[in-house]
Amino acid sequence: MKKTDTFSHYREGKSQMQRFLAELDPGNLELHDFDLFDWLLFANNFARHVNYFHKDDPATPRGNWGNFFLGDDDYTVPRRESVEYKQMKKQVTDLISRFEQDSNLTPHLTLFVCFLKLLDFSKKAFNNLTKRHLDFYYNEILQIEKNDARSDKVYIIFELAKKALQERIPDGTLLDGDKDANGKKRIYRTEEELMANQAKVVELKSFLNDAEKRELKMAPKANTADGLGEKLPEESNYWWPFGYNADETASEKSIYKELPKAKLGFSVASSLFDLKEGERTVTVAITFAKNAAQKLQNLSNTDIENNIRVFCSGEKEWLSGIALHCMKNQEDRLELSFTLSKDFPAVVPYNKQLLAETFRTAFPVIRFMIEGQKYYDVYEALSEKLIKNIEVSVDVKGVKSIQLENDNGALNSEKPYFPFTAQPVTGSNFYIKCSEMFSKKWRKADITINWKNVPDSIKELYNGYVIQPNQNISLKDFEALKGPSVVGSDAYFKADAALLDKENWYTTAHDIALFDKADGVYKTRFSVNSISSEAGTSEALRVTLKQSFLQDVYPKLYTLALSSNPLEKSLSPTNRTFRLQKTSS
Repeated sequence: MKKTDTFSHYREGKSQMQRFLAELDPGNLELHDFDLFDWLLFANNFARHVNYFHKDDPATPRGNWGNFFLGDDDYTVPRRESVEYKQMKKQVTDLISRFEQDSNLTPHLTLFVCFLKLLDFSKKAFNNLTKRHLDFYYNEILQIEKNDARSDKVYIIFELAKKALQERIPDGTLLDGDKDANGKKRIYRTEEELMANQAKVVELKSFLNDAEKRELKMAPKANTADGLGEKLPEESNYWWPFGYNADETASEKSIYKELPKAKLGFSVASSLFDLKEGERTVTVAITFAKNAAQKLQNLSNTDIENNIRVFCSGEKEWLSGIALHCMKNQEDRLELSFTLSKDFPAVVPYNKQLLAETFRTAFPVIRFMIEGQKYYDVYEALSEKLIKNIEVSVDVKGVKSIQLENDNGALNSEKPYFPFTAQPVTGSNFYIKCSEMFSKKWRKADITINWKNVPDSIKELYNGYVIQPNQNISLKDFEALKGPSVVGSDAYFKADAALLDKENWYTTAHDIALFDKADGVYKTRFSVNSISSEAGTSEALRVTLKQSFLQDVYPKLYTLALSSNPLEKSLSPTNRTFRLQKTSS
């Protein structure tokens, strides 16, 4: 069976002047609207009621004057708005035109037609009364001044010659617009410079929002049979400029195929999304302007989670398989969150060549695409909301790609190392650099250092350390010492933390306990807050010892111990692993 086009009809478009309503024209209401045909028809009908008398018998009527005009046919004059009237008018008008061209019009009708045409002058003056009345009312009574005359404006299409690549059309170029209705020459002037080139429309796309069918359709190539590129049949090469719903494809006679669902959603780009490792939790909080719309609040958190898919910009493709959580759904706020595991690939800056799309950003991009069974409900609910602000926060745990240094140089974070060198003294420094965090607008970093080869008690380890560094003491005085160790508790060893921001060091934490025992393990734990509201100003974190680890006391103690009662002493522990937890915003 041959398929037929489903368009009901086709028609030409209308220009702006063609769309002008005649009712808005002051001269639209004609007090007298008789034209040549109306007068001829009137005269002919009137003549049928006027008796004709022969010159030899003036007392006896011999017919009427109907034959003097259009004839004495017996017919009923149709109404002016009827089709019959218009057909009759066309026939008579054509007949008069032929008589005038062939000069076959009888003398008496020639005089009558001339008289009727002279009546047009009085008719025009009479019909101009309405316009004159309005002009008098607005100009004399209301005294409304007319606007200044404005130049006519037109849109011009320039077409280059076949071999021309481009042509410059300067500002103020004069263009010939031929003559107007009054015979005056029209000259147009370009308002701005134009570089005319061979650019052409490459693609035509459409989007359909059918609220009744609750469908969202798109056509990447609107001027095709399926919206995707299939050629239109030659016998019906018309296409839908604004798309069509599924009903248009239900009939077997339809030449159109169902359009794909529209890909809708929103995307957020930020330097905070440059997340290469660790357990990464991203939270996006959207603040809306308050309005009467309640459709978003009517959706459950599960509806939002099941109908929005998350994609992140990866190194080679868009990363998917991410579980979304709706943390808050209120009238003026929507919070969405998701967590990327340690094994999840790195989220990297957007690459247009690899990931396609048309985002104009060099930052990593996260896309929230509306998909699922209730996709129209989610789209409808979000589309009625006006966004005031979007807040993004990132919480990352387990970052290992960091740069470590001490006063002797760079350290290998993958192996055990001495953070304050092998001989820690007062003022020894340990440096931490993390470009992934410091390049962002971060808020807080939580630092945890796990120590290796530590004894059960730091205090007991230093029981024999009864003298201070750089303290001069004789053997006799040493043997007489009965006091406790200078290390009175595990909290004896402390440090300060400083942040390098804009080439200046700022102390951010004081008296950090280096050996804090938790669950039988000694750790160093402290937090550092950012001091700048700008991104990329921080450079490094420094931890500075406030006391030495007493290695400088050990040789003196060892010598004194050999000279008196031997005491076995141990040195300070070394560092095994390093873990950095940071929070950015």
